[in-house]
Amino acid sequence: MQGVDSKSGELAVRREYARLAPVYDERWSFYIRATLEETAKRLALRANDKVLDVGCGTGALFQAIAPRRPSAEFVGADLSAEMLALARRKTGGRAAFLGAGANRLPFRARSFDTVVSCNAFHY
Repeated sequence: MQGVDSKSGELAVRREYARLAPVYDERWSFYIRATLEETAKRLALRANDKVLDVGCGTGALFQAIAPRRPSAEFVGADLSAEMLALARRKTGGRAAFLGAGANRLPFRARSFDTVVSCNAFHY
């Protein structure tokens, strides 16, 4: 597959995750749980940090972090509208999610205390 900088590569990623969204969390639950737990352990978040999750998928990282840092502000960005819809439902409005790729994030420099990407670097 071409890199996400290309339109065709980005479109392929969007299509694939639109198709996978309904079964994503269940299908890869062991892998997701293991990688998110390890990521959450390594994050040195302070109480009110603002966190950006690039390639947030269904919002699983927020769910792993929220119990440990309930006052942290969480924003997730992902290419897949279907994955973002699941993230919004799962988090009940406790996090913000927007459609954006890693190569075109709509934020100013230093907008976040922590930027993380878990399970998305291969794109």
